[in-house]
Formats: sequence, C-alpha cells, structure tokens
Amino acid sequence: MGTIKEKAKSFLGFIEKTAIEGLKYSNKYPPLFIVGPPRCGTTIIYIHLSSKFRFSYFPSISKCNARSPLFAAAYGRLMWGHEPTEYINYGAVGGPMVPTDGWPIFHRWFPRYNHSEPVDFDSLPELRNMVAVLEVLMGGPFLNKNNNNSTRIRELSQLFPNSLFIHIRRNPRDAIASLIRARKEHDVPPDGWWSVAPPQCHDTAPADTVKRSVLQICEVDKYIRSSLREIPESRFSEVYYESFCEQPSRTEEWVKRAYKGYGIELEKRSDEPEGASYTASSSWESLSASTQDRIEKMLSRRHS
Repeated sequence: MGTIKEKAKSFLGFIEKTAIEGLKYSNKYPPLFIVGPPRCGTTIIYIHLSSKFRFSYFPSISKCNARSPLFAAAYGRLMWGHEPTEYINYGAVGGPMVPTDGWPIFHRWFPRYNHSEPVDFDSLPELRNMVAVLEVLMGGPFLNKNNNNSTRIRELSQLFPNSLFIHIRRNPRDAIASLIRARKEHDVPPDGWWSVAPPQCHDTAPADTVKRSVLQICEVDKYIRSSLREIPESRFSEVYYESFCEQPSRTEEWVKRAYKGYGIELEKRSDEPEGASYTASSSWESLSASTQDRIEKMLSRRHS
C-alpha cells in the first residue's frame, strides 16, 4: 500500500510540475516574507498577519503533500476554506488549511542547511509560478514565514523584485535560552544545528550547545541585516518581538502602508481577531547561573 501511495504522490507531482511549467500567470502582488533567527517570534507574527488579512500561503495540507502542494491547496480550499489558527510553542495548530512554513516545498530549490550546496536557479521560476497560482486560489498576496529563508533573501529578492520583508529580532538572551531549550527537547547533538544555520560558520562552529546557540542567534541576525542592506529600505521593516507583543497594530500598519505603496489595499478577514495581545515569554531564568554567565560573556565579547 505504501508503494502505491508513493507512486500516486509522484504521479500527482509530475502532473503539477508539468502544468506549472505551461502556465502564463504573472505575480499579481509582491510577496511578504517574515525572516529572523530561530526562537525569535517569527511564527506568532506569521499567524497574526495571516489571521488579520487575506493572504495566500502554503497550508498544512500542502506541506504534507510537498510534491503537489497546489493540488493539495486547491482541494483544501474547496473542502475547508480558511481556518482559524492558534499558536503553540513550536508552530501553528489547527486543521489542514492553517498556514505553515512550507519547508519541504522550499527545499526543492534551497538546500535546508548547507549553503555549499548550489541553489537550483534554473527551476526557481517554478516557485514564482507556484506563488502566482496560490494568489489566485486564496485571493491575496503570498505570505510566508520560513526561518531557512532568512539566509535566502538575496535569491528571493531577485526572483520577486518587489518582495517585502519583515525582519524579526528579539532580546538575544531570551532567544538563545529558548534555542537551548529547543535543542534539548529535540535531542539535537552538540555538533548539530536546529532550524536555520548561519552560513558564515556552518562548518566551523564548535561542538558545544551553548556556543552554537549564541553563534546561531547572532550570526543569522547579522546575515539578515547584511542581506537587507542590498534592497530599498521601503521594502523591509525591522520588528522587535517584544514590541510586537505590546502593540501588534504597528506591524499591521507597516504592512498596509507597504502594500498601499504598490497601489494594493489589503483585504481584512471577516473573522479577524480583534484586539489581539501577546505575552513575550522568556526561558532565561530556566538556565543555570553558570550558563547565564557564559552567555553574558560571549555576548559582551561580540559587542566590545
């Protein structure tokens, strides 16, 4: 049965790929990408914006059917439409149509961790066509949060010349503490990476959980800032997670202004959350005093 299922998935993937290559759709809207180091609040902002405005995105059913994500999205749209989404510690919860990062879909063009592996530039237009179809299916600009895309800003900006970016930042102590906890909960070895790795030290980082966590948060953030300096300031916004939790409306207003600059009025969802508020939690106090001291010293050296 498993073999038959795999053959069916492969066949659907072939049909979808062939159909996409023949499409003449053009992107109607600039896509919006939420980027940031791991454990910095990117998911909660993604969920908030997708619940507030009519965006298109890769739903859960597409992520589970990464070879034929458009067929899956069309089926899901027909069966369930838009679904309310809730946030949990490591992502979104809900039904088949909740927004997801779409990691296995993006990995068809962008290697997951190792930047020494080449990007498949020849087939990147397929991703652009895919986004154009999602715009038609869901009736709005494409929105995505995928931490791995934090190190693919240059490629995404070339593929989508008017694309917009929101760079999420967080108090590094809280982000590092949360990353250390995530690594422990997911049994990541000291010489491994969890989520997006910094290209600058992908192969040279020490096999030490604390040192890797500090490097990952600081160096991914540095890489993002370097990449964003290559595009006009009007196309990106820097948002601090703690500030967003206090006042989400500021981020909403920037998104509306950015699209208005392209002559696009974002449509609000009829079931949008009213007066949403969030709490910026912290794992810092869960760390031992010696670990806190190590982190403080490493951060101090980075800023000296």
